[in-house]
Amino acid sequence: MNLRKTVARVAALALLATPVAVIASGEAAEAAPASSGTTSAIQPISGAITYGTSDTVSIYGRVSATDGSYVDNGTVTLQAAPYPYTRWTSIATSTNPSYADFDGLKPTISTAYRIVYSGYKTTNDYDETYTSSISKPVIAPVARKLTIKHKGLKMWGTVKPASKLKLHFKIKKGHKYKKWFTVKTNKKGKWTKHIHGKPGTKFVVVLPSSGGYAGAADAYVIY
Repeated sequence: MNLRKTVARVAALALLATPVAVIASGEAAEAAPASSGTTSAIQPISGAITYGTSDTVSIYGRVSATDGSYVDNGTVTLQAAPYPYTRWTSIATSTNPSYADFDGLKPTISTAYRIVYSGYKTTNDYDETYTSSISKPVIAPVARKLTIKHKGLKMWGTVKPASKLKLHFKIKKGHKYKKWFTVKTNKKGKWTKHIHGKPGTKFVVVLPSSGGYAGAADAYVIY
């Protein structure tokens, strides 16, 4: 008998909590309310990126006047607060408040982001004067990298960043996945396990979220 990785990755990932919800308990401290005159906002981030890969995060910031019009002057600063979301650091700036887009960000642990608009005081009769504002934070989840290899019914692999963790194996019974067994990784994130099951057995390997990292999962079938 052997193992085959299935295409049911979506089903496997469905067993995990939504990445943002996984770390919501560590949500960044509430930003100061937006000052009157402008509103700063960031589009929500969907899904998690994987640690140690080429995955990147894009932040799309928008500053608008209270009447909904575009804000053309002033500076937007992108700030980041890595897990546990307690300290903000300025990492980039934009002079285009209406479309303050920041691409190619590579957090190494789940990170909260917010934008801070400087405000603007006009020196002529043509421009508007705008007050400063701060957006509510959004969290970019980062998942540990779960690497799994197999030969026959022997499975082994690594988790990065390395740590002593528990992998949860869940077997499919009917239309649901139920607890099967757990496997512990060592301090280097390595693990090994011989699987026992009949041909046609479907199961998933789930790495739960922990320590500022979102979860990961892969699905397999014995044939």
